[in-house]
Amino acid sequence: MQVIEHQFLHYRNVLSYITQIDDDDISFFVVGVKNNICVLDLKLNGKIVFTKKDNFRNYKFHEFVIPVNKKFTSNQHYEFKSEFKLVNAVRVRHYGSFSTIKNKVDDLKAYIEEHSLTPVTQPYYMIQDCKNEIYDVFIGISENIL
Repeated sequence: MQVIEHQFLHYRNVLSYITQIDDDDISFFVVGVKNNICVLDLKLNGKIVFTKKDNFRNYKFHEFVIPVNKKFTSNQHYEFKSEFKLVNAVRVRHYGSFSTIKNKVDDLKAYIEEHSLTPVTQPYYMIQDCKNEIYDVFIGISENIL
C-alpha cells in the first residue's frame, strides 16, 4: 500500500448534496450526476468527492461535493459552497468496489497511527474512475506539533 502524505484538495464553486444512499449505489449516482448536471445549467469542473455522514445508527448518509463551473443559488435539495479545501491529507488509492473500501481505510488509519499523525477529518473519497472502480481515500492530518 502506497500512502502519499501532504496532499491538497481545493475546489471553488461546489454543489453540496446530502443524500441517503447505499454504498453499492454510489457509482450509479455519480454517473447520473455526470449525465444530468447540465439540467441545472452547470458543468462539472473536477472530480466528485464524497464523505459518509454520521447518522447515529449507520452511515447511509453521504455528502457529495461536486465541483461546478459557476455560482448558483442554493435550494432545499442542494447547497452552494464557494470553496472546498482539504489541506495536509494522507492519500491512498483503492481499486475495486466501494463496498470493499473499508479495508483500505483501516490500513490508512493504521498508517496514521504508526506514524504518530493526528487525523482531523473523516475519510473523503474521490472518484477517479467510476467504470473501473478506482477511488482515492483522503484523511486530513493536523499540522500541529505539540
